Amino acid sequence: MSGGELPPVEQALLVITIQGGADGVVPLHASRMLIGRGETADVRIDSAFISRYHALLVREPAVVAAEGVEPSAARDVLIDLGSTNGVLVNGKRVVRHQLKHRDLIQVGHARITYLNPSLAPPLESDPSETVSFGRPGADENDDQAILAFGRLDEAG
Repeated sequence: MSGGELPPVEQALLVITIQGGADGVVPLHASRMLIGRGETADVRIDSAFISRYHALLVREPAVVAAEGVEPSAARDVLIDLGSTNGVLVNGKRVVRHQLKHRDLIQVGHARITYLNPSLAPPLESDPSETVSFGRPGADENDDQAILAFGRLDEAG
């Protein structure tokens, strides 16, 4: 990975950037992951600004729909474990936060990007993406009559 480039993602990941260090990628497989500087931490960040047991990421599995019940998607919840310096998500201090795709978690000098494509909002087309201009004096049957800039879609 190079400056600001995130890996292609198919499962939930944590991309960890520590000031002056190389990026690390941690796939989220376990139902609970401890973030801290302690020896037993799953995501170990060796810094004086990180508590031994700083935060906990809890993976709550998707609930399969029973008859007449709406299914719920899996979700990941970040919990501050009473750390001295706190946990920030997208610049705001949190005690408990349900993570969303591309949330930025800050613990001490570490920046952790949470990537979970299953939680990403669906892509919507933007009608303002294509701009078309009619050439003055052109016949409407002329193939060169319209000049368009933008994304080509099924309509041409």
